Amino acid sequence: MASIASILPLGGTSVGAERRGAAGEDRVSLRQVTERMRQLEHEVDAQRARIAELEAQVTTDPLIGLLNRRGLERQFGAALSAARRHGHEGLVVFIDVDGFKSINDRHGHPAGDLVLYEIARTIAANVRDSDLVARVGGDEFVAVLVNATPEEARSRGYRLKRLLDNLTVDAQGRRIAVRASVGMAAYDGRRTGHAVLAEADAAMYEAERAATALIAPAEQRRGTPAGA
Repeated sequence: MASIASILPLGGTSVGAERRGAAGEDRVSLRQVTERMRQLEHEVDAQRARIAELEAQVTTDPLIGLLNRRGLERQFGAALSAARRHGHEGLVVFIDVDGFKSINDRHGHPAGDLVLYEIARTIAANVRDSDLVARVGGDEFVAVLVNATPEEARSRGYRLKRLLDNLTVDAQGRRIAVRASVGMAAYDGRRTGHAVLAEADAAMYEAERAATALIAPAEQRRGTPAGA
């Protein structure tokens, strides 16, 4: 009869011990994989945050934190798509600061920057969270009043004009009065964003050239009196 020792593997290691050792190695390996997966998740989250930061830099005005032209075009495109899907209307309000160059020349660029900031703050504080506000040029701003009837939106556009014309900025003891020329164009999703912005821009320049800084709605160029 064979002895117990004769049927054990060489070295005296039992099969059960080998299995326990293998199980222990599996647990260690699984723990290492889990830790590595957590590390990769953290790295992915960090990369996503960095990408979001870079995208914000590309679409945001660095001086005052509003959307820039690229950011406006992207978000206005989404608003137009929603207008087409749901039958919504809205209004683009194009705003130009009258005499901004003279503000810089007389009071200096820091004062000019403060004026731009206060204009941006005033516009943003008087639109809805769902609306869009952007700085699209040195002294040019755009507000997109989304999901609003032409009458309601135009009334809000006139209100923005009045608020800006009554704005006075205190720049180191010097009070700087603001005036703005404003043009408006309605949209319903059937035209491109470029066409709507161009119409509002043209209406704004008409108001600016009129030297009265009155609102010139796009309809006025087709014979409808302003404010009708």
